[in-house]
Amino acid sequence: MSVAVATIAVLAVLPGTAMAASAAPGDGTLSVTIGAPDGVPANVLLDGKTALVGLPTVGVSYSATDLGPGYAYEVNDYGQVVGTSGSHAVLWDGATVRDLGTLPAPYDSRSFAVAINNRGQIVGNSDDSQFHTHAFLWRNGMMTDLGTLGGPSAVATAINDFGEVVGYSNTATIAFYHNGIPAYVTHAFLWRNGHMADLGALGSQGSEARDINEFGQLAGILDLAPPQAGIWKNGQWTVLAGLSAGDQTETVAINDFGQVLGTDDSASYSPLLWTAGPTINLATACPGLGKIVMDLNDLDWIVGANQDPSHVPAFGGPGWYDPIICRAGTVTFLPPLPDSADNWPSRMNNLGAVVGYANFEGGAIHAVLWRPSLTK
Repeated sequence: MSVAVATIAVLAVLPGTAMAASAAPGDGTLSVTIGAPDGVPANVLLDGKTALVGLPTVGVSYSATDLGPGYAYEVNDYGQVVGTSGSHAVLWDGATVRDLGTLPAPYDSRSFAVAINNRGQIVGNSDDSQFHTHAFLWRNGMMTDLGTLGGPSAVATAINDFGEVVGYSNTATIAFYHNGIPAYVTHAFLWRNGHMADLGALGSQGSEARDINEFGQLAGILDLAPPQAGIWKNGQWTVLAGLSAGDQTETVAINDFGQVLGTDDSASYSPLLWTAGPTINLATACPGLGKIVMDLNDLDWIVGANQDPSHVPAFGGPGWYDPIICRAGTVTFLPPLPDSADNWPSRMNNLGAVVGYANFEGGAIHAVLWRPSLTK
């Protein structure tokens, strides 16, 4: 198949695909032909903006790689993985594991890396001994404290390729005291170019930002009664309704098409996909996915976790949790690490790679990278 695209910067193609390109004279576009084995159409990721062509109709198989002790929280489109090992934020880059350290004292008790963009910029959080947290941005080998909105703590959750960071922070306003300890009003923030902006809370008691796409749109939560999923775009929040009026909802991710993934946490407890059209109940649209969803990418792939009846470790019976992918209404379990208990996904990149962690008998926890390959 071919498509005309207004760019010539090709970032990556899915494993198992082939690509050819030729310039179209006079119109400033490039014709890109993408094929999987035997000429089956596949996808291509262009100039970091995920201009995608088609959805593979071939199967996808996965392999699991043990990254060693720790938790993996995100993988970028180059396969770089961030998370935590021991008490420090780390970067897994091929065979190299890099300790990113912590912020200076007093926020040097422990650190976590939670997100990485395609420029290798990393965001995370660093704690003091009293569990106050400051968000950080790591770039060019340097860790920068992003500050707060006036209160003692701020937590980063995501970063896009423009270096825009989102999360949530205590403001200077105290909501109430509990046993003499102040509880601060918390608002979503957007940090860019050295400034942390307060995104408000749509008249509610508070807000959180969970994810950001390349167009600066945010998925978050508004502390209404009950709490509601929200999308922040064009400078304002919009509530994302659940399956029934008054349902409690929350978000986990947003892709570059503005689709938001989350859940309806009320009696039905269903995973939802909010789109420009009707809200999609994934319990119906993707049978077998389960109720736990974690991320979606620009291919419309969704990753969650569900009990896998085929996962039977030597020390226990079946039914442990494993990552599960939904593609075009069809689900695929990802393989667990050998002799592990539950395997939990965290995030997925635009080429379908998934990261997370596996629990073992005795309490050991290892970071995991699941890599996809196209099959005939």
